[in-house]
Amino acid sequence: MTLDPQPDNFIVPEKDPDSIAFIDFGRSRFFRPGSLLMLVHIGKEFHRLRIEAGLDQTLFDRFLTAYFSAAQLSPWQERLVRASYRFWRKRHGRKYGGQ
Repeated sequence: MTLDPQPDNFIVPEKDPDSIAFIDFGRSRFFRPGSLLMLVHIGKEFHRLRIEAGLDQTLFDRFLTAYFSAAQLSPWQERLVRASYRFWRKRHGRKYGGQ
């Protein structure tokens, strides 16, 4: 997990223009796939990504649909990621009054 979703850290590879790649792993963390900690951090990263990328709700919802389709998480894993995202969004709103 990157832990640094700044727009400058993403590139579009020449050989695969339909994808994106991440180039800065200085703050990244490793998690056991499917672990509770990993799923909670995915929700947190989604919140950070939405803020850093400046995505409106419509575009962010499209991103989530594509992500969950590709990730093939179980229903409980998806609910946990969504709950984590909501938690971090509410926490940010209380702390900073927005987003």
